[in-house]
Amino acid sequence: MNPIGVITGSSTTNDTTPTPTQPTQVTPTPTLKKCPPVHASFTTSILDYDPFQVTFIETNGTVPSHVRRRWDFGDGNSSTEERPVHTYASPPKPYTVTLTVWNACNESNTSTLQVYPDCNRIVPEIVAYPRIGTVPLRVSFTDTSPVIKDGYTWKWAFGDGEMIEITERTKRNVSHTYYKPGIYFASLTISNRCRQSQSAIISINAQVKGTISGRLWLDENVNETIDPGESNLSGWQIYLEHEEDGVWKPIQATLTDSDGRYQFSILDYGGVYRIREDLKPGFWITTGYGDRCNISESFALFESDMQFTKNFGHKKSEFKNFHDITLTSSGNATISKGSFIQWVQRGMNGYAIVNETRYELRNEDRCAIYFNEKSRNAHISLAGDIHADNLGNVSLVINGILLDNGFCHEIVSPMIERYHSDLDAIIETEKNSFCSLIWDRNYTTVDWKKELVIHDIIPQEVKRMNITLDMNSVFIHGRARAFEQQ
Repeated sequence: MNPIGVITGSSTTNDTTPTPTQPTQVTPTPTLKKCPPVHASFTTSILDYDPFQVTFIETNGTVPSHVRRRWDFGDGNSSTEERPVHTYASPPKPYTVTLTVWNACNESNTSTLQVYPDCNRIVPEIVAYPRIGTVPLRVSFTDTSPVIKDGYTWKWAFGDGEMIEITERTKRNVSHTYYKPGIYFASLTISNRCRQSQSAIISINAQVKGTISGRLWLDENVNETIDPGESNLSGWQIYLEHEEDGVWKPIQATLTDSDGRYQFSILDYGGVYRIREDLKPGFWITTGYGDRCNISESFALFESDMQFTKNFGHKKSEFKNFHDITLTSSGNATISKGSFIQWVQRGMNGYAIVNETRYELRNEDRCAIYFNEKSRNAHISLAGDIHADNLGNVSLVINGILLDNGFCHEIVSPMIERYHSDLDAIIETEKNSFCSLIWDRNYTTVDWKKELVIHDIIPQEVKRMNITLDMNSVFIHGRARAFEQQ
């Protein structure tokens, strides 16, 4: 049974309580009889239309304050029952019903409303298309209820907090867009002028089968963290690549927004993907995969709700290009003052010896060695580990804290990651000495009269970088931004 709302009419109160007679004696003073306020209100529910049969229900609380009542049904009939059921004659018409109630003090209150025999029973039906898809998902909702009349109201609730109420029959069908993935339950509630209401519900599945997002920024202090004040890189081209038969193919492209952010929605999952950016001239990568190149590591997407974040930090450089180098030489060699090596420690068995003091390198430690002076006779090996000795006067910094300054005897770290070496190697050639350079796979002879400077040596992806600097020989293999002969 579907209760209908009330249409409240007039309400009046009549006080017929007699004035109490004054006692002839002053003591004791009589107590005036007090009664709780009285209020009439009710609603109706149509039980049947042929014949037109209605039940009337008081709505003034579970314990009425009145002691008697009277219903006038608008057709000359009345009742004093608490919840009467009345059958109207045929053909039915609209009737004005009145409820009057009295309390124990004979105070009364009256309420009226109209009942309409032509309120059809509501059977709401709705369809939606499409009911499943990827965001942003625009869905058309249609009311297909069998009996639709003027005087109805339609209230759509879309399940995402948005709703709309419509009073014109010709505008009752609507569309709505879902911008976030999820399962939503949209509903239509139809009400007639008798204030009867019924609802229908339908589910909508807005999907994103995979999300890959990230941010590009200027990592000014090269700590791989987006710090306050560091600038975003907007308008940079980002590609989503998919591996097909061992070949990486771009499948989507986008530009970073004003916050340096990008996002891809993967509609098909079950494959292997990676992110690649167009590195602009004058920048190098401070974060990323391998030797900090401008692609991310590959990842498999195999669940519909998997999300990945791939950020790229950048640093400005006066050098525009990277070059693969192999260098052999005899003569004097040094690492320049101001060079550094940074890495994140993996495992618990790394250590550094500075000023004959051994410092343990623990898992997740952010480690750095800064060269305070030119370093001669040093050996450095960087790959998935680090081995170095005789580095000279350096600063040892762990997790941003300066632990020691002085001569570094040895560094051993079996497992490192996210490392970066910003080293300048200087080879001072001598007469009749041998110095040759393989630069981008091209053989080059270096003039023995010139000093050779190789800037910003970085390990190659997957390969080892070795630097051996002593009085007799030099060997370097890695990537460099630039070299020059002075």
